[in-house]
Amino acid sequence: MTSDFYEEDGTLRSGLTVLDNVEVYNCSQKDTAMSAIRFEGAYLSYSSVTNSVIRHGRGIGVTFKDAANQTFINNTLFNFYGAAITLDGASFIVVKNNWVFGVRSQGLASMSIKSNQIGISVCARKSRDNCNQVYIQDNIVGGIEGTNVDSVGFVVPGHKCGFERNQT
Repeated sequence: MTSDFYEEDGTLRSGLTVLDNVEVYNCSQKDTAMSAIRFEGAYLSYSSVTNSVIRHGRGIGVTFKDAANQTFINNTLFNFYGAAITLDGASFIVVKNNWVFGVRSQGLASMSIKSNQIGISVCARKSRDNCNQVYIQDNIVGGIEGTNVDSVGFVVPGHKCGFERNQT
């Protein structure tokens, strides 16, 4: 996990992660928010994950939660449960040229508990999620396991299309 935090003496620590050409195997935890790679509360530094493979987790692949200034480019993610990539409360994030496949059901015992399978979820898992300057471009998603609940490649909240300029 990458985050910004204060030490006990009040010193601000800025989290930073740079991964290039790395394999992450079997690192996310089942039925938790502990994804294989997680940026949470990371605003102050620039982090990047590029040209890497993240695979075979028991939960979510990559999470950007209340994070900013991150790039996630040219990666391959496969064999996760629930979701491959989630962005919640994210700003200034670039997710580009990634391959995502093999997202499976969490296999919850009670079907009254919703367990959606999502390739890439962009600021859509909670109502009124405040995301700003999030770019999702040229990603390929496939192999999302179909069950009796929603199984989708991309989840993106509705928004006005085009570029708006203040005309005062």
